[in-house]
Amino acid sequence: MPYSFDFVYLIVCLCKCNKKPLVFPLCHPLFCATLKSKAHTKCVSFVVYGGYMRVFDFDNTIYDGESVFDFFLFCVKKQKYLLKYMPLMIKDLIFYKMRLLTEEKLYEQASGLTKEIVKNREHANDYIEEFWRLNSHKLKSEFLDMIEESDIIITASPAILIEGVGGRLKTKNIIGSVIDLDTGELKFMCFRSNKAKAFNKAYPKVKIDEFYTDSLNDMPLINAAEKAFLVKKGKITAIEK
Repeated sequence: MPYSFDFVYLIVCLCKCNKKPLVFPLCHPLFCATLKSKAHTKCVSFVVYGGYMRVFDFDNTIYDGESVFDFFLFCVKKQKYLLKYMPLMIKDLIFYKMRLLTEEKLYEQASGLTKEIVKNREHANDYIEEFWRLNSHKLKSEFLDMIEESDIIITASPAILIEGVGGRLKTKNIIGSVIDLDTGELKFMCFRSNKAKAFNKAYPKVKIDEFYTDSLNDMPLINAAEKAFLVKKGKITAIEK
């Protein structure tokens, strides 16, 4: 028997009183019965994304290192001409970690580099798949065990690269930089204040229960979270606010 809209409304009300969102599989009859109108779709969207959720940075938090830098090294082995960009990549990485690189400068330099990396874009998906076969051991088991289906991962690395990890992350809620694989254009840089903007756009009804990161570059999300934690050298420390 189909679920009525009144039943869905009741679930939404329960979500508002709950610090954890209620998540239903897409095949659940609730979705089949309610996705027939825009109003119903909006209601179900709140059921999935409303309330409080945990948020994780990726690089140096879930992943031991900078995945985009490791991917660049991987691509250098495939495309030797990229070797000439190595000094720039290393300099930008150091400045990024020291918080000395402006958002504008990082975008400018990263945009030029992405166009070079995806020149052989027909191999992009194969590269990502092979990269994770070689580097999945750098995913930290303690975080893989922590992450749940309702959690969110947000990163400055390209979303398409992180999505390549697949089911080991458990969640499909991934926000990252956006690259047009047809042109190599960096469409969006998910960095510093842009992270908070991207999060609020993707999950406008969500409040952050806990946020885990390795960097104070993420201060906008640290300030937005009920609780925030700094991940350094295998230790998780609460950030006093």
